Amino acid sequence: MPVLPSAFVVGTDGRARMRFSAALYDEDSYANFAAALRVPIDETAVAVPIKAAQLEKEIPGSMSWAARHTTALGTGMAIVGGAVLLLLLLFGAGPSHR
Repeated sequence: MPVLPSAFVVGTDGRARMRFSAALYDEDSYANFAAALRVPIDETAVAVPIKAAQLEKEIPGSMSWAARHTTALGTGMAIVGGAVLLLLLLFGAGPSHR
């Protein structure tokens, strides 16, 4: 799984208010964004790979439900896709008029 660096705007309650891809912007853009929001930027933060569950524990609201439950989402999509395909095969053939 590729590492996708993310940046977060964290509220005073410690919950993530905004999440965006850190790979799209340079460091000056972060400083300008923080200045526009009139919030401090954590210069001491370092990019460290972290698991979704651990990140959610450290910063509540930082991960979407889909990111936290990829196995359940993939299983559900496979079941629904298989059911749709089976229905198409069963009802698509229809009776033969030969």
